[in-house]
Amino acid sequence: MAMTFVAAWAATFVESSQREALIAFYDASQGSAWVNSSGWLNGGSVCTWYGLECTDGAVTKISLSSNNLDGELPSALGELNLLQSFDVSNNSLRGILPSTLANWTRLQEFYADNNELSGPLLPELAAWADLLTFAVYRNGFNGTLPAAYASSRRCCPQHDAFVMIIYYSQANWTKIRLLHAYSNDLKGSLPSFYMMYAGFTGTLPKEWKSWTNIVEFCVHGNNLGGSLPPEFSDWTNIEYFKAGENAFSGPLPVEYSRWSRIKFFGVYASEINGTVPEAYSNWTDLEYFYVCGRVLQCRCARVSA
Repeated sequence: MAMTFVAAWAATFVESSQREALIAFYDASQGSAWVNSSGWLNGGSVCTWYGLECTDGAVTKISLSSNNLDGELPSALGELNLLQSFDVSNNSLRGILPSTLANWTRLQEFYADNNELSGPLLPELAAWADLLTFAVYRNGFNGTLPAAYASSRRCCPQHDAFVMIIYYSQANWTKIRLLHAYSNDLKGSLPSFYMMYAGFTGTLPKEWKSWTNIVEFCVHGNNLGGSLPPEFSDWTNIEYFKAGENAFSGPLPVEYSRWSRIKFFGVYASEINGTVPEAYSNWTDLEYFYVCGRVLQCRCARVSA
């Protein structure tokens, strides 16, 4: 009997704290003007409210993309400590990300792209140790990416412009798969992160060889120099490698012949020299091979799929 009472009390407490947090979110983002606010603020369970999904009565997913949210994210959202997915992309949210969001220690997906959010990205969010996808592009974030966000295992750009920035130092986001941070005002220098068309210089650190699950890597359109690290041969899952329009020098590493899944390889418009290693013939999945340059002794090749 006592255990039943405790369980009932706990469930009531969770429901109450969730409701308060969600009402604060609704009020702070002009919920009355949302495109769809079905069920919100009614007397039923919050699990019946539009855009919410629950597991055993706990809110685990919020999906309110393109729903005319207008305002700031309230600190009360941190009470939803079992949240796994949060999507408020394509709205008009502004202000900074509350530090209380660090309570989302089970979060796997965070989509806040195409809003008006600003300020720095908080180091507290490194507590999202299970994070797989982090999309915050087309906002007004500034400053540098905290070192605690580091050691992405797969980094996947979706466009050919300034797509993403990854800060490399000590690791916390060890499960990260996607990080989208383009169209912001984030700054820094290598070996801390990589980027596209951002005017950065430096070399690619061999320490990034630990990104063994990386699938897409794009650093094109900068002024990066030095040689391509042969240590990156450990990236045996790599499919897209775009390093053109830089100042890389030296030969193409023969070690990259281990990239059995490579589909796109580009180091055009660089100072790479020598010849294409014969071992690259192992790349049986190759579709695009762009090695045109000022020095490299070969020609452009576009391979049909």
